[in-house]
Amino acid sequence: IDHFKEAFSLFDADDSGVIDLEELGQCLRSLGKNCTERELLDLASEFGKDPMTIDFPGFLDMITSTAMDMDFGKEMIAAFQEFDPTGTGRISRADFLKIMTESSD
Repeated sequence: IDHFKEAFSLFDADDSGVIDLEELGQCLRSLGKNCTERELLDLASEFGKDPMTIDFPGFLDMITSTAMDMDFGKEMIAAFQEFDPTGTGRISRADFLKIMTESSD
């Protein structure tokens, strides 16, 4: 659960305690899941505190749900390994946000 909490914190760029639809989309894209705006709205509606945001318990429910049809453990590891050039298993928040804002993909 700690790894998921850390991932949630990285995508909660504004430290609001929730991931909004834009942050959710970024999170899922980094995990290899490209959702439409409608799919993001559906996920937030199903797992979120309200129809526009997801808090950590909702995020955890979402990634463990079979509705996502992904192997999040492997996908998450693969995504973060790309951003870990030193192989330490860690990426700083500043580096992660820089990668996310400068990436053209």
